[in-house]
Amino acid sequence: MSRPPHPHRPRRVIASLPPRAVELLADRLTGDVGPGEAGELEALLQGRDDASVELAAASALVADLPRVEPLPESLRAALIRMADEVAADAAAERGVRAAASVSVARHGGYADGWSIASERGRRGSGSLWLGLAAAAGFALAAAGWWPRLVGPGAVEMTPAQRLEALALSAPDVVVQEWSDFVHPDHGAPPELRGVRGNVVWSESRGEGYIRLAGLRPNDPTVEQYQLWVIDDRGIEQRVSGGVFDAPASGEVTVAVDPAARVKNARAFAVTIEPSGGVAVSDLSRRACLAVVAPLDLTLADRRASLMRNNSRVAMGPWTDFVSLDGTSELPELTGVSGDVVWDEPGQRGYMVFHGLRVNDPKVEQYQLWIVDERGLGQRVSGGVFDASPTGPTIVPISPGLPVRNAAIFAVTIEPPGGVAVSSMARRVCLAKVGV
Repeated sequence: MSRPPHPHRPRRVIASLPPRAVELLADRLTGDVGPGEAGELEALLQGRDDASVELAAASALVADLPRVEPLPESLRAALIRMADEVAADAAAERGVRAAASVSVARHGGYADGWSIASERGRRGSGSLWLGLAAAAGFALAAAGWWPRLVGPGAVEMTPAQRLEALALSAPDVVVQEWSDFVHPDHGAPPELRGVRGNVVWSESRGEGYIRLAGLRPNDPTVEQYQLWVIDDRGIEQRVSGGVFDAPASGEVTVAVDPAARVKNARAFAVTIEPSGGVAVSDLSRRACLAVVAPLDLTLADRRASLMRNNSRVAMGPWTDFVSLDGTSELPELTGVSGDVVWDEPGQRGYMVFHGLRVNDPKVEQYQLWIVDERGLGQRVSGGVFDASPTGPTIVPISPGLPVRNAAIFAVTIEPPGGVAVSSMARRVCLAKVGV
């Protein structure tokens, strides 16, 4: 795929070309080049990435346009018409389902000024995107907006303006609409539904912005919205993208501010948390979700992915957890089947149970115990959980302490919230794994 040059390098690209090539590029951008001149330009470029050079020329020309405010209406209309024609021709030539539209949002909408909106099932060829970007650049120039972002006299941009600039300039930018953030494990609807807007993200730059409308205004002293970035590490190790507030209008544009380096962003999610945010969200108060790349969201999918992509995984089946005092007394609950999948280096895993009795969380809960090289006496709590009333119960393993050479996973029944040390009186099942 052709990639446009970095937005700060267009002048360098143009300076490296022969003067005649620059002249012909300018003619082609305005549609004033014949077949003979097109062949001459191709020879002058001498195998360079034609699409990338063309975008560099467009960027340089747009940046060099004088600031004219207000722009004569006739010139404004001509430039916008040119933008529409470029977008339409590019889409028709490539046979790619894409459209570009330029709309005025001077008062209201998501932001003042001009905004570029693109619809595409999947980004087409690099040349198509370059055509759309060039068209958008001409339209921005018509609005007198782009010159204020670059060159002498550039002003501080709002998050909304930075979002638009990123959408136009980043070669790998992705744009994804928000959807309701239903719970990934049991499908419960979010607390806040119908949030609109989108995420604009560039992986190569590690830069992105979220635009939201339909948020409920919050009291920052009580609660705030928190953004989460889900990357290759999965939803369990989601990265905080910062906290923010919703104004009375319910519309806001916010820069993504990840607390750790993002590795191949796959989704962005918004939750409602106590003021200041949290280190780890329980996802109980959800708002919206935008998936920008294939993502294993359900526990079953994440377990399957761990087994498929990790050769270090250890696995063991459940057996009845008989008494440890040598009497072989049967557990309180017998016949539970399923298995444990454990990734020791990643300190993560999943448990699957069939035949687990449904519990009342107000009365009792199941608790996992992990026995490692420290022995049974210093067993590590793996957390408490409840049995699913429908289908198998799948539980992620979240040890309270680092586990060293896990050997046994055991499940007991304990009071709500679990205990620090179990008497092992109410046993359920046990699995041995080989690491």
